[in-house]
Amino acid sequence: ILGVFAQAGALVGALSFGIINLIPALYPLIVIFRETLSLVGCRVLALKHLSERPLAQKPQDWSFFGKALHYGLASVIYNNFIHLSALLVWFLLGDAELGSYAAALRPLLPIFALPWILMGPMIPPLSESIDKNLPVFQNHAHRALSLGLGIGLVGAITGHFLAPQFLNFLYDGKFSDSVPSFRLLCFSFAFLSLSSSLVTILMTQKRETLLLIFALMGLAITLSTNIALLPKLSVTASAWAILITEATLCLMCIVALSKSNIWRFQLLFNLIPALILGLILWALSSSPHLFLIGSILAPLAGISIWGLPGNKTK
Repeated sequence: ILGVFAQAGALVGALSFGIINLIPALYPLIVIFRETLSLVGCRVLALKHLSERPLAQKPQDWSFFGKALHYGLASVIYNNFIHLSALLVWFLLGDAELGSYAAALRPLLPIFALPWILMGPMIPPLSESIDKNLPVFQNHAHRALSLGLGIGLVGAITGHFLAPQFLNFLYDGKFSDSVPSFRLLCFSFAFLSLSSSLVTILMTQKRETLLLIFALMGLAITLSTNIALLPKLSVTASAWAILITEATLCLMCIVALSKSNIWRFQLLFNLIPALILGLILWALSSSPHLFLIGSILAPLAGISIWGLPGNKTK
């Protein structure tokens, strides 16, 4: 709720700046305001709900900072893969190609953050149960994997079928050449969504150093694939690079957790909403109302994941 209010405040600020035509250099003040509001709000909530007043003091266990540093570096590297690709498009191809790639990328950036937001509430129960009650931890891990897999596939299928209509709606017929990149980025979202749950589970297992290694490997993959493919495939190459990077990172996380007793047959049930949605959108692919139908069915498919066997929670 605090995050929603902070983002709403930032939106109001941006609209206000636009209405009174302030210079673009002042727009970073909106971000400063949003983060300040979040910080003050967190402080107020902490004072209200924590049993002890949070005070700055010398830590007793410095090892926490080493683990936090590894995870922090991994997060910074991981969250800049996509922006690095955009930078390489501009550097190697120029402004026009960057515009085409940005037309596909910009609408998806908030969507890419959604799986990580959904995984946030899973961290406390996973962290608490991993040492105290292993079966409970495995149940929580299964739910996290189910959300990541199901939501990612629904997003990928929806983006694939609605891409032409969606970009046409956003840009009034411009940037039709961005459709292939948009579709590839949507399939990247499927891997990213599953990775968000896998990374959350690895983090609760205190494997931050491994996550940093994975992030560095992902950075190398992003750089190499962009440099190799951009001269041949133009802006679509960067979308391919993101897809290859996300798929590789997801596979590495799966291998790292392959011996964990968190994999269940019920996980396959989370394919059903995306498969049904895909069949419906494919059957209606020539309909002029496809965008409207998909916009209604996609959220319903995502919500249905919570009701699948093994996903219900108290």
